[in-house]
Amino acid sequence: MVGCFYHETNTFNPFPTVKEDFVFVEGQEVLPRLASTAILKENGVDVIPSIYATGLSSGVVKKEAFDFFTERIVSTLKREPNLDGIWLHLHGSMVVEGIGSGELALLKEVRKYVNDDIPISLTLDIHANIPAELSELVNIVRAYRTVPHTDQFETEKLTSKYLIDYIQKGETYTPSFEKLPLVICGEKALGNSYPLKDIFQKLEEIERIDGIVTASFFLGHAWSDSVNTGASIFVVPESNEFKGLAAIILSELKEYISDRQNDFTFSALALETEDAVKKSLEENVKPIFVSDSGDNTTAGAAGFNTILLSEFLSKQIEHKKVLIAAIFD
Repeated sequence: MVGCFYHETNTFNPFPTVKEDFVFVEGQEVLPRLASTAILKENGVDVIPSIYATGLSSGVVKKEAFDFFTERIVSTLKREPNLDGIWLHLHGSMVVEGIGSGELALLKEVRKYVNDDIPISLTLDIHANIPAELSELVNIVRAYRTVPHTDQFETEKLTSKYLIDYIQKGETYTPSFEKLPLVICGEKALGNSYPLKDIFQKLEEIERIDGIVTASFFLGHAWSDSVNTGASIFVVPESNEFKGLAAIILSELKEYISDRQNDFTFSALALETEDAVKKSLEENVKPIFVSDSGDNTTAGAAGFNTILLSEFLSKQIEHKKVLIAAIFD
């Protein structure tokens, strides 16, 4: 079975996310939206679609919305009792009203209908806030390896191939996982810059080690006030034979990241509001972009902050044109 239920929750956004905020299809319409489909079919797998539900980053997900999409996935499981594996694309930072981690609640519900010997393979966003308990419910996990994200389809293909390999081995094992005492905001971690670029290279080196399938570093999603907010790491072994090796590598990877955690810094110039506006008006180059990170809608904020608008309006502006792009009413 394959499916996608994806939402990055900004708990500081006062507007809840409802069912209608998701792009939603089910049945055969799901298959062309997932890169895993082609890989699975190429390997002779009968692909059973459940749902494709994705929402833009926004406020806490209403319980009614979560229950609706979860029920659609569960109904697929009920109709297909003889599954060999489950492949899901989730975000990892969904927060549901009255529940907490949406991904954890979903996977617990899924495990009610499939035995522990049925493998679950996850594609997750690198900005996932992962509960420790989640690692005990799944078998394969891989995060995106780009920020901004351009490798979602590539990651989907890899996790589907890993799922096939897992099923063919015919044994049950879970990944090594550790939560890190670290929160990194998105503006301080771009994939083409140190130290995240170096960490990505380290992950690639780990994946070339015999006995290791994949390794992932999750930055976490900073704009979420939840018990799970923060960074984490996964190392997936090839089999139970390599569980000890995965644990050793996990420890080494933790140390590697810890040595660099204080090197995460703003890639762009970070200034207080008044200084940012003043500098933007003094510069001779154009265009200049001034972004309010606290009201950044790509991280799920509401986009209704008028502080920058007020600051520009308070200035005597000559020989400049200023565009205020989108304030949500």
